[in-house]
Amino acid sequence: MDNPSYKIIRVARDQDLIEQIGRDIYFDVVDHDRVRTFHVGELKEISKKAEEKELKLFLEVELGLHRRPVAPPVKSTEDILLFFKLYDPEKGELRYVGRLFVNSYAKPYDILGKVNEMAGFGPNEEVDLYEEIKFVPFVMCELIDRAASFRTNQLEDGDIICFQKRFVGAAESCRYLTVPSFLEHIRGLQDNSEYELLKLQSDLLSSAMKKNRETHLSYKELSEKLAREKEELKKKLEETKSRNAKLISDWEALMAESKETKSKYISQKPKLAEAEERKRIAEERIFSTPLFAVYDRFCTGMGGEREKRSPLSSPRVRGLPDRLLCCTGLAFKPAVQTTTGPIS
Repeated sequence: MDNPSYKIIRVARDQDLIEQIGRDIYFDVVDHDRVRTFHVGELKEISKKAEEKELKLFLEVELGLHRRPVAPPVKSTEDILLFFKLYDPEKGELRYVGRLFVNSYAKPYDILGKVNEMAGFGPNEEVDLYEEIKFVPFVMCELIDRAASFRTNQLEDGDIICFQKRFVGAAESCRYLTVPSFLEHIRGLQDNSEYELLKLQSDLLSSAMKKNRETHLSYKELSEKLAREKEELKKKLEETKSRNAKLISDWEALMAESKETKSKYISQKPKLAEAEERKRIAEERIFSTPLFAVYDRFCTGMGGEREKRSPLSSPRVRGLPDRLLCCTGLAFKPAVQTTTGPIS
């Protein structure tokens, strides 16, 4: 079967375990979301046709003289890698102290010297070993039989062993004497933290939903208001269009009337000119008659002045007796009138 290809590779080191255990995490050995990440293109042996997967690895580095990296020991099929955490009941602290390759058929009693050395204890310090099995949905951490083999204790490659000094009797200064009691305490704190977090998230969601509902109602009210304004604007637009159409119609009628008036004016100009010509001829006839000359001298002798206007509209002309106007040919009344008295 072909090895699966990965697109993202997360590599944890001993330093990551030291920094995280007892600070960020208590269960398991490392949070791979907080470790260094490699992408496919950075590793030649990983296929570039990778799917959406992650490969979580632990980098084994063996240090020799002067803490220089050396080749790790050859691992046989019977060897398993175990991680070790040290619990200090007096301080209530849990920390990572190292890892060991052990033969699965060996016994935990055989590695107590190395375990004490990792913890900084004396070589003959009595310690209790616990296997960290699971913590969800509840903590399971069982005491390891030091006289039975790792295989008999069902320890496998990558398992975690938590250990502590063995206490005889009870210590008043320690609230949680054993690894299991401490891990259960941490689990309880996490449960409470998870509850508070979930409650906070629930409150935030409730607040967000309430705000969204208020916003929805506000948007709905605003939408209805805009719809009403749109209808009003539509009506005003129709009214404006109607008024504009009437204005155009009135303007066109005015233009047509103006055009007609202009046409009539143009057609009347020859008639007006002809009338003016007749008027001029009539005036010349009036001024050329001897009778008008006598009348004019009469008016001048009376202190009047000769009118500088049309003779037909002059008051003097209008004041002449009808008989005189008849003699000049300007009268509009009959020249002969029937009367019983003498003509004055």
